[in-house]
Amino acid sequence: MALVTTTDVRLANLLKVYSALRVGSPMTKRQLAKEVELTFASVSSICNQLVDQGLARYEEESIFTGGRKAIAVEFVPEYAYALVLDMHHTEYIAMALVDLANTIVKTKRMSLPDSLTIEGLMDSIRSCSQSLLAECEGHLYCLSVGVSAVYNEQSKILLQASNPLLERVNLAMHLQSVFPNLPVLIENDANLAAFSQLDPFKPGHKNQLFVFFTQGIGLGIIIDGELYRGSHGFAGELGHLKLTGVDRKCSKCGNNGCMRTVVPLAAIARDLGEYEQLRQMGSLAYCDTLLSRLKDHEISERIEYTAQKIGEVLAEMFDVLNPDQIILGGNNWKLYPVMSKTIRQTCRQLSNLAREVDIQIQFVSEPINDLIFKGAGEKAFRFFTASGITGLELVEL
Repeated sequence: MALVTTTDVRLANLLKVYSALRVGSPMTKRQLAKEVELTFASVSSICNQLVDQGLARYEEESIFTGGRKAIAVEFVPEYAYALVLDMHHTEYIAMALVDLANTIVKTKRMSLPDSLTIEGLMDSIRSCSQSLLAECEGHLYCLSVGVSAVYNEQSKILLQASNPLLERVNLAMHLQSVFPNLPVLIENDANLAAFSQLDPFKPGHKNQLFVFFTQGIGLGIIIDGELYRGSHGFAGELGHLKLTGVDRKCSKCGNNGCMRTVVPLAAIARDLGEYEQLRQMGSLAYCDTLLSRLKDHEISERIEYTAQKIGEVLAEMFDVLNPDQIILGGNNWKLYPVMSKTIRQTCRQLSNLAREVDIQIQFVSEPINDLIFKGAGEKAFRFFTASGITGLELVEL
């Protein structure tokens, strides 16, 4: 059993106050003391420490609490920034600067050429970051990266990557050569999508699943408020889950009936003979064209089929994991208004337990890049606090 020292207790209390301030800022010291269940004297000392270090500030205008005016303490989101890199797509990369309050401050997107080496990819990332950070002031504390791949935390190797260039690659090592002074955090894109729903300003459920549709299908699993990765980081790979009544051969694994052969937007486009159209237009514009042609029986029937298959999978997941909430998001979000009813009905019909409770299925209408940016920002903040807030060496922009 690890011994808890006085220093450990002080740091835990500091992080408790700092995290509460991040969510509720501005707050008075008495409000903070009540929120974190510490004495006023302890909270006052911690606030002074945070202000001295530049992590918080006292507001010039005090808060009127009904009696004497009290000085408010305010969180300083611009104390440091995380550089966020979204690599979920094979045709482009996207980067963002995210502050400590998980606000996306600035973004940049860069297309990738068809013929690319890992060295060329690193050059593109370097160029994109330089363009993003031009004329920015402040300090960076880490690089947080989202990838469409299985990330083995033990070996640091990517597996089953959507981009063949990244298959069995130690991405962190290559990125460290581009950003030698920044800690590099790697995470699966679906896990980051799940993190995005743990926004401290929108407290979520403790047990939730995030089904993430991109070029493949991933699942972010949150148990008791923490991300579940499994023993080797492989948890949540839905793309190769076998579906009933499906005998299509999967181009990735060679087996038949994989979920990725019928459910993703790319599968819909292929069945309609419009895959090149999807590639040229992008997912959002292509979804708009589908919605404009719903009177076409072939299109409406194909979307309905996708909704039914999603409902089947959600029913199984609900029975196995019994989450508070199942969330769906990704590049097909514009289709949710016409799929949501069928998804919910199918899930309730097929689940042994969903009919006993009011199962919560939520649909996130937000672009993929924003979900990954916010999720990567939240992961970065947890790394920031786990490092003791001041335990990281900041890099000047």
